[in-house]
Amino acid sequence: MIAASVGICLLAGTMLALADGLRPEKPNVLLLLTDDLGWQDVVCYDIDEPTPYETPHIDALAKEGVMFWQGYSPSPVCMPSRSAIMSGIAPARSNLIGVGGGIPPAPHHFRGWAFLSPWSKQGGATSKRTIATVLRTNGYFTGHAGKWHMGAHNAKAANAQGFDYSRSRRGGTLLTPDRSKVFAGETGTKFTLDANGYPEHDNLDDAIEFLNQAQTK
Repeated sequence: MIAASVGICLLAGTMLALADGLRPEKPNVLLLLTDDLGWQDVVCYDIDEPTPYETPHIDALAKEGVMFWQGYSPSPVCMPSRSAIMSGIAPARSNLIGVGGGIPPAPHHFRGWAFLSPWSKQGGATSKRTIATVLRTNGYFTGHAGKWHMGAHNAKAANAQGFDYSRSRRGGTLLTPDRSKVFAGETGTKFTLDANGYPEHDNLDDAIEFLNQAQTK
């Protein structure tokens, strides 16, 4: 894996076949967000020494889609970045500036997070208006699969932020007592290789399920 955890955010419109090479009136939108991904980790953005990673599927999407060369992450840490991308509100303005929150006056009191700032804000994840709500208002069927984590235990989940479909099996609003079990359960069935040598991943299955549902909308 490129990063310790990967989140996939999917926003798809009416799944129209591209007959005769024509684009649909409302193009499908696919947005992938990853945790702690270096800006040259994927091949299509590698401009210096060759990246050690192989990213053929991302490269193929980039070739058929849009690439940004002057885009910058809203924050050096994950949660504020995701919230800013989803809402269009800068972390400094939303007060969501830390891994788990923001600034006073909302004290953080969970015993298990002793090293987190005592003034960590754990409120709403983004805003009333997100990418998903705007797309849904314009007739899109929206979906999310993978890590969410835009706030903490009292933050709004994806289905309350404009998504018609949402599956979040890790990195959600629940604590993970033993993070090692997220990657490999006691039975060894999660994140192992299948008969063809490909890694099994619940998030990928959820994303494919959403795309299949979108075809009927």
